[in-house]
Amino acid sequence: MAEGQRVGMSRSELRHPSLRVPFHGVRVPPELPDDLRTRCLAARLLMPDGAALSGATAASLLGLPVPTVVDPSLDPRLPLDVVVPPGAPRPRVVGVRVRSGRTGAPAGDRRLLVVRPARAWSSLGRVLALDDLVVLGDAVARHGGGLAAMRAELASHERLAGRDTLAAALSLVRERVDSPQETRTRLLLVRAGLPEPAVNVDATADDGAGWLATPDLAWHRVRVAVEYLGDVHRSARGRWRKDVARREVLEDHGWKVLFATADDLTHRRRIFVDRVTHALRERGLRW
Repeated sequence: MAEGQRVGMSRSELRHPSLRVPFHGVRVPPELPDDLRTRCLAARLLMPDGAALSGATAASLLGLPVPTVVDPSLDPRLPLDVVVPPGAPRPRVVGVRVRSGRTGAPAGDRRLLVVRPARAWSSLGRVLALDDLVVLGDAVARHGGGLAAMRAELASHERLAGRDTLAAALSLVRERVDSPQETRTRLLLVRAGLPEPAVNVDATADDGAGWLATPDLAWHRVRVAVEYLGDVHRSARGRWRKDVARREVLEDHGWKVLFATADDLTHRRRIFVDRVTHALRERGLRW
């Protein structure tokens, strides 16, 4: 409110019912969207210089996948995560979880600094379950600086909270993963004892025709592929057509293509694993 008074707003204007009050002492005009970024900008007014958004807040702002139960963009009741440099004051603000620590080299602008993707991942080691860390790590490996950045995070933090879980997750992180469900499909198959498939590696024709498709998961030697189909594949007509065309091209060149859905990763897990196992063994793969 002090900022508003400095620019000439009266107390009655600052108490106008049209203004939102995300945090004590902060007013937000109605024309600004009531979303995560606006909440973060409001919280920034109460933080010291050098403070950066971290944890699930940072991951969500960066467009990285975090579980719904910790995603503040989906539930405004969840506190924002902020890290302040060592020695800086740690304001006590209802709705903001402030801790002291290294921010690394945060990205963003002066109004809204966000820790780098690998730092956001490492800060969630004691918050997320193993598979959720692998999902997040796969996304960081693809879009946020790669495996090297995550390895550097672990190497530079001897007392990192959840370090053992993070190390276990990192051993399962793969590059080139396109979606969280691709990650979960791969983990399900590998944990069932199947050989690990290649992730989004091009399939090419033996007859010199060149590139055929890029399956989500594939065992190239025996020409077996698994494609994950989410609801968007069914509801988006163009996406569905591409899925059909890709399957036909692969099958025309001797591939066996299996589809996985959300049901296969939940209550049909055993049936799905058996289908893939049968396809691999039918093609002569032994393990």
